[in-house]
Amino acid sequence: MNNESLNVRPHRVNAGGIFISALKGALQPIACFLLVPVTLLIPSLSAFYLYQVFTRQNDRIIGIKPGFLKGFNLKTVIYTEFFYVITLVVTLYFIVQKWSLYLHEYLEKASKNKVIQIGTPEQLTYSHQVNYLLGLLGFVVILLLFFVFAYTFLQSKLKEENQKANDINKLVIKAFTMNLHLTALYGFTLIFIFAVIETYFARFKLMHLEAYILNNDSFNPNIPFLLLRLYVLHIAIYTLGLFTYTAVGLRNKIKLKSENL
Repeated sequence: MNNESLNVRPHRVNAGGIFISALKGALQPIACFLLVPVTLLIPSLSAFYLYQVFTRQNDRIIGIKPGFLKGFNLKTVIYTEFFYVITLVVTLYFIVQKWSLYLHEYLEKASKNKVIQIGTPEQLTYSHQVNYLLGLLGFVVILLLFFVFAYTFLQSKLKEENQKANDINKLVIKAFTMNLHLTALYGFTLIFIFAVIETYFARFKLMHLEAYILNNDSFNPNIPFLLLRLYVLHIAIYTLGLFTYTAVGLRNKIKLKSENL
């Protein structure tokens, strides 16, 4: 086994590549029921599969071609899962602490305002604080997935070429720093989209509750919005995967017609 630098060069991804990636993901909605839960639980497993999708399957998620397990590395799964879980637990601990503080402040203010807590100033403030924490959690998950995807993609490349390189971490960091602006754009856009979704969900939910109290028929947004969230997450994961795959140098440019190396 050769011990040398991996023959890839991280580079800046064109901003248009983000939107092309999103379109490719959007055209494969059925895959969301598998891609989303696996990615959120064990992102490295999802990354190994996405590597095959982008390398051998013309960017199509459904359908497994020969060579699926060629780049699989169990050590990479264990290593990245440990990194993912520990970082996520620390982040969640911080968020739960802040959430508890915000909730305590809200309940204290609400107890002094003897009205129904629907659209009150203290409720709106609490809602904004919760949205901020959820946005922070989402951004941390995006960063974690970028690093896990990038590391896993490069390890898959090494495994397939039967090489051993010592500069994987440097390549990942270089790809991240070169595309920091696009990662931030992607993250803020995704958080904004979910903020809009949650705003409309809250509005429809309130209308449904009012209709329920008045014993009238109304639109129940629970299941439709659950499917919408799942679909958007699927597009987001696929987009981040293809964006990362290109950022680490495994593809020259993201195009509507795949350009496998």
